[in-house]
Amino acid sequence: MIIEGKGNQGWVKFYIGVDKYDIYKIETSRLNAVYIYKKNKDDKLYLSYHNRIWKTTKEISKHKQTLLKLPSPKMNVAYRHEVYVLGIETDSKKIKLKSFGGYGIDMGDINAPYHA
Repeated sequence: MIIEGKGNQGWVKFYIGVDKYDIYKIETSRLNAVYIYKKNKDDKLYLSYHNRIWKTTKEISKHKQTLLKLPSPKMNVAYRHEVYVLGIETDSKKIKLKSFGGYGIDMGDINAPYHA
């Protein structure tokens, strides 16, 4: 079942299973976001995939406009989030939580090691 809502700030769609009324997918026009949920081995839903794109324009200097050969002093800017969940840990003894200082911190500001 697909339920769609529209309002002043855009639209949202919910993709709902008719057997247990679980939400398997959410799409929204705000930030062009998609959330996809799957069931784990315990038959519980978890976030499997997420994607969103923030787009805007930014004023640039006349010098940069000339260098980039742009017709206007405004430049398109975008920021994209994309997450694939590769595994889930439910054993609380194996989960280590760390506070990053609360709200106002961008995920790009967190110094985390990269493990390919």
